[in-house]
Amino acid sequence: MDYENIECDFVLLEGDYLSLYYRGDYGQSYDRILDIINYAKEKGYQLLSNPFEIYEVDNRDTIRSEEFLTEIQVRIQTN
Repeated sequence: MDYENIECDFVLLEGDYLSLYYRGDYGQSYDRILDIINYAKEKGYQLLSNPFEIYEVDNRDTIRSEEFLTEIQVRIQTN
């Protein structure tokens, strides 16, 4: 398949990524994003992208917010 000619709204570049999973309401996303950014800084990693969220389990799967599972990823450069 010729993937270069497929239109998409998001491109996931190859490289190293930090991942953080959390369970529960999306209201905590801001704090969890700060957690992953601070962790990267503590380890001396350079951020190469903005953090983004992947909703592993969301309101399409359950109405119980305590069952939501969100992954936050950010592309990094390790030294």
